[in-house]
Amino acid sequence: MVPRGWFIPVTPGTKFVSVGGAIANDIHGKNHHSGGTFGCHITRLKLLRSDGQRLICSPTENAELFQATIGGLGLTGVILWAEFHLKRITNPYIDGDNIRFSSLEEFFELSTESDQDFDYTVSWSIC
Repeated sequence: MVPRGWFIPVTPGTKFVSVGGAIANDIHGKNHHSGGTFGCHITRLKLLRSDGQRLICSPTENAELFQATIGGLGLTGVILWAEFHLKRITNPYIDGDNIRFSSLEEFFELSTESDQDFDYTVSWSIC
């Protein structure tokens, strides 16, 4: 997707995640404050139920099962495929800033400012 100018809408902190796993755990990413969770971007999925039934689920078709599957930890069945929105990107690079802070109060101020100006934010605190 990246070479064609597209990126997943929510990026977890690990590269070891599948689309089904992202849906089942309704993952969040470093852009949770602006992008929400992965489940916010799912439009449709196909579910294999334990009785062998294969169901298309969406906000309008099998809607209760659709909602239960997002964040349902796989308890509703196996996700066979999913459709979701992608995010348009201009290049594969991330332009980052490193900002040091010396107190929790300063961190919360910086975090509030950064959340308004940047799609992705992350912080580490070393005690």
